[in-house]
Amino acid sequence: MCPNCPITGKQSFHGRAEALEQARFMGQLFRGRGLRPPHRPYLCNHCGYWHLTKRARYVDQVSRAHRVALKQRRFL
Repeated sequence: MCPNCPITGKQSFHGRAEALEQARFMGQLFRGRGLRPPHRPYLCNHCGYWHLTKRARYVDQVSRAHRVALKQRRFL
């Protein structure tokens, strides 16, 4: 277990694979509920460890917008 980042306070991981494994676990917990966007690993420039973002990818945001548009078209 890595120490939390001193600047951001986020949970740290030793490598990208470890961060992806944690992201996959978190995705399993919240899948299908729409509560959390996908988490992506990134290398922190403050502490040099890997963290997870809570920001959705642009592709996921676009696909969500398409889904909403399709739902709205059904009721027209």
